[in-house]
Amino acid sequence: MRLCLKTLIFILGASAIVAGAQAGWREGVDAFNAENYQLAIEEFRVLADQGMVNAQYNLGMMYATGKGVPKDETLAAGWFRKAAEGGYAPAQYSLGLAFHKGIGVAKDDKEAVLWLAKSAESGYRLAQFYLGAMYGAGNSVPQDKGKAAHWLRKSAEQGLSIPVTSHSSWDEGVDAFNAGNYQIALKEFRILADQGLVNAQYNLGMMYATGKGVPKDPKLAAVWFRKAAERGYLPAQYDLGLAYHKGNGVPKDGREAVSWLLRASDGGYRLAQYYLGAMYIAGNNVPQDESEAAHWIRKGAGQGLAYAQYNIGLMYANGKGVPQDDLQAVSWYRKAAEQDYAQAQFNLGIAYGNGQGVEKNDREALSWYLKAAEQGHEQAQYQLGVMYAHGRGVQEDPVQAYKWFGIAAIGGNPEALENMRGVGFTMNAGQVELAKSLVREWLTKK
Repeated sequence: MRLCLKTLIFILGASAIVAGAQAGWREGVDAFNAENYQLAIEEFRVLADQGMVNAQYNLGMMYATGKGVPKDETLAAGWFRKAAEGGYAPAQYSLGLAFHKGIGVAKDDKEAVLWLAKSAESGYRLAQFYLGAMYGAGNSVPQDKGKAAHWLRKSAEQGLSIPVTSHSSWDEGVDAFNAGNYQIALKEFRILADQGLVNAQYNLGMMYATGKGVPKDPKLAAVWFRKAAERGYLPAQYDLGLAYHKGNGVPKDGREAVSWLLRASDGGYRLAQYYLGAMYIAGNNVPQDESEAAHWIRKGAGQGLAYAQYNIGLMYANGKGVPQDDLQAVSWYRKAAEQDYAQAQFNLGIAYGNGQGVEKNDREALSWYLKAAEQGHEQAQYQLGVMYAHGRGVQEDPVQAYKWFGIAAIGGNPEALENMRGVGFTMNAGQVELAKSLVREWLTKK
């Protein structure tokens, strides 16, 4: 029996299901699909360094195919090994092929069979087919028609009776989910989850957690999260920790919650790091410890999580868990503000307005207030009204002052309402009507 399987398969798409939880993954997938390989490899590398096995596998694929990086089969095999040792069945399969063919590693039939068997025993149908073909042909293993029939039957039971050249069921599941066809997505992900793909197991958990394609079932969600979590999948460890913390689908258990959140945090998963930090601030299932809180929140912040950046900035500003340091506070506010985090933009405006941690600069303050105000931040809208009313950082403009006070007043700020009326007394009827029209225009856009 000739072996004509494609040796490498690129896995794409998991985080469309968990919007917000893994933006870098989605950006990497989108970049790859758009053939922006440089951006894709940057996004996957960050996640791979956090221990995300499918990102490690995808990095291996990019080195194997020379997309976004010089082709390097040795580095490819290194990334396949990382994911394979994390229990990721597609990587075990690709590492087995690498040893079988001597691609990026020394040819070693024993290692090849070891990794192919691990993948096949996890239910990965390509490995099952390949291993069956090897036993059928006596290729690198003693010819054994019984074992050949066993593994080929296993792959056939999963719909693979001939060699395949793509991981179409994964892409079909992702495309179906994005199109709102949750029944097809569920079917495709279940096949892959049963084969041991941890991101498919996690996605199934998410679908049961949210009731998409199935009746909402927190218990089944937790079951699937556990399967992926036990095999080292960081997002699943995080969600399983949350489940124990909140008692969703499992009995509420503070120790289990902290255990799983710590695993995800130690693995570098930034959402878990921030959540764990928040638990230490509140003393929720852990001793209250501002220093430990700052430790974990700073780790999440260091990985670009905007609200972690804002909160560690706040801790520096107030000397909570860290020495008081306005320069550090402003530095972290800026990082979050540049990601359009409105509260950080507002705090950065305050810093410039008061000269805290930066040189006082009303024009810069106005700029950051405006960014936050455009996102609906009521305090920033009020401050813009003040700036325009008094000509701070901008030419005095009662129309703009009235506009921003009016918008802030609609948002529930009583002082803004008073100030709007006060500014209105200084304006003629035409100016008031213009200001009101600007308020209406802004509200319509929002």
